[in-house]
Amino acid sequence: MAFQVGHTQLRFEYRPGAVPYHFAINIPYQQVDEAHQWLRERVTLLPDEHGELIDFSNWNALALYAYDGGGNIVEWIGRRDIPAIGLELFSAAAFMGISEIGVVTEGVAPVYDALNDLAPLPVYDGSFDRFCAAGDPEGLFIIIDKRRKQWFPTLEEAHVGDFTMRGDYNFSYIQGRVVGE
Repeated sequence: MAFQVGHTQLRFEYRPGAVPYHFAINIPYQQVDEAHQWLRERVTLLPDEHGELIDFSNWNALALYAYDGGGNIVEWIGRRDIPAIGLELFSAAAFMGISEIGVVTEGVAPVYDALNDLAPLPVYDGSFDRFCAAGDPEGLFIIIDKRRKQWFPTLEEAHVGDFTMRGDYNFSYIQGRVVGE
């Protein structure tokens, strides 16, 4: 099953034993309040201790979270650093594209190094200890050590899961290893 999400395509393939994952969708920062209301009418939002609209001031962003039908944790994130698209009433048409994918591992540095070997990859936030956001606001790998960090905001245990990435980075993540294509 494939979905067009802004400028990206998101495809899900059924696999026995697949584990829930995290991905994020960029939305216009100027429409985060509208997105909040729009999403509340469609999904049950996942709050943190401060509420449903989560402030990532160090990332110049505001975010909302919910589960999708497969149990994945979906984030809708408005980033001040990304220019807004045409600002009409908020709808799914305002989804700008997939902007994050969770990469679960037991060693952040080796996964970062493998991705950086495919194409230069700046560290956006974090460290190689438990969490590293690598890339830029339009595309981030959220690399987490599953022994030291859980999924935000639910604090659920993160599990290594397989996925394939096409675009600026062409690789598969299979059983916790980056496999170049």
